[in-house]
Amino acid sequence: MGALTDPAARRQAVVILTLAGLVKLAIAMTFPLGVDEAYAIAAARVFSWSFYDHPPLSFWAPVWSAQVFGESALAYRLPSLVCGLVTGAVLWKIARDLGGLRAGLWTVILWSLAPHMVFGSGLFVLPDAVLNMGGALAALALVRLVRDPSAGLGTWALGGVGLAIALGSKYQAGLIPFGVLSFMAVTGRWGWFARPGFWLATVLALTGLAPVILWNLSTDWASFAFHGPPPARRLPPANFAVVLA
Repeated sequence: MGALTDPAARRQAVVILTLAGLVKLAIAMTFPLGVDEAYAIAAARVFSWSFYDHPPLSFWAPVWSAQVFGESALAYRLPSLVCGLVTGAVLWKIARDLGGLRAGLWTVILWSLAPHMVFGSGLFVLPDAVLNMGGALAALALVRLVRDPSAGLGTWALGGVGLAIALGSKYQAGLIPFGVLSFMAVTGRWGWFARPGFWLATVLALTGLAPVILWNLSTDWASFAFHGPPPARRLPPANFAVVLA
């Protein structure tokens, strides 16, 4: 790569994502549905505000896609494929803002080549596809707020919508708000609490959690019991070592 200009870097990023999308499209049309994919699709055929082990967005999306495009493996996987490509584009923006044009291009290349993105959450019917996109949008908003303290409500809204998408797709997204609050504490950005944008983002984010709360209120908090600690909490050293490895 020679000296890059912003328009040239944008074109190259689009080419990379387009090629990655075509490869994923071929895989989506060829590979049969896996066990986890079939489970998510079958569970979501009967509408529910949420589900036993996951929030609803990643379950709703493939079923809605099939209602529009017809029953096929590609139709079910299309939302995950789109989310994966959007995530790559957002990561390009984040890397470009933080490290420059070359960093942005290498980020989108590595993202597109990562096996888990080619054969996993960037294509197949998995909650991680929607989670990744929502988390990336929230991260982009955070980067822009740090780089431009005077950023307007639009940037805060972007963060809130991204977090709503993440919270509506997988419970691990609950770690993102704690990460943001920890960042505020470490960097002394307590003034964000006084900004209307912070509360706008909070309200928007909670909309993604609302279906989960509604469903769990009617099921004696089944999801939280399922994901919570077991009655006898144990962490054998050998198991811990395996997890770290």
